Amino acid sequence: MVSDLPVVIFDLDDTLIADVAARDAAVRQIADLLDAPSLGPTILENARRCWRGTHCRQLPAMTGVSSWEALWTDFGTERADIADEGQRYRLRVWQETLDGLGRRTDITAEELDVQYARIRRSSVVPVSGAVDVLSRLAATHQLWLATHGSSSLQREKLSLLGMTDLFGEVFISGEIGSTKASPPVVNLIQKRLRRNGLSVCGVIGDSIESDMALARAGSWPGIHLCSGQLEESCRRAVPDATHINDLAQVLLPCADSR
Repeated sequence: MVSDLPVVIFDLDDTLIADVAARDAAVRQIADLLDAPSLGPTILENARRCWRGTHCRQLPAMTGVSSWEALWTDFGTERADIADEGQRYRLRVWQETLDGLGRRTDITAEELDVQYARIRRSSVVPVSGAVDVLSRLAATHQLWLATHGSSSLQREKLSLLGMTDLFGEVFISGEIGSTKASPPVVNLIQKRLRRNGLSVCGVIGDSIESDMALARAGSWPGIHLCSGQLEESCRRAVPDATHINDLAQVLLPCADSR
């Protein structure tokens, strides 16, 4: 029997997990490993430049994949024919990083590739309050997820979080071949809602450009997590959304209970 509880759509990265902070911590650890503490920004710039030069970046399976996420994406799981290009991308980033040191080191690009992926996987943990909020809302709502990234990496994150079975529907840009606020994604969500006679109670996420754009495109209430930003600037940017600084502050328009 399909539940008729209202739907809440969550974002994943930087809403339920601290993705950018984990990225920055990972490149700092790599920089420390190379005895070059200020190397972090250079690593990220190398990744951005090399990612722009790849062919696979333009494929539907890579829609919404950032350069730093590509550094620990299993390309071969996405498409066997891009496994080699994905590996070349990652190793090029690390080799250019090593070449930029201006000195010899015994550490290889292959070793850095393994280390970065290991560090990133170990840092996939829920943000403070996320588990409590999800548990509270799951009692009175259906939880859905809409996220940017590759299929394999975003689903791996859910597995590492122990949240694979928590979300009734999962919409991933790399699986659909389109970004989350685009018509194909919005139409797919609306189709699933109509099929089961459901309504969306709120879209919760940190990004104005994607999460709040998704809410606006679907004419659904937006709850913007603007932590680290001035709340007044958030209100000016998205006046029709509810703005919170912490997930624990989530109060949905349909209320948390029925």
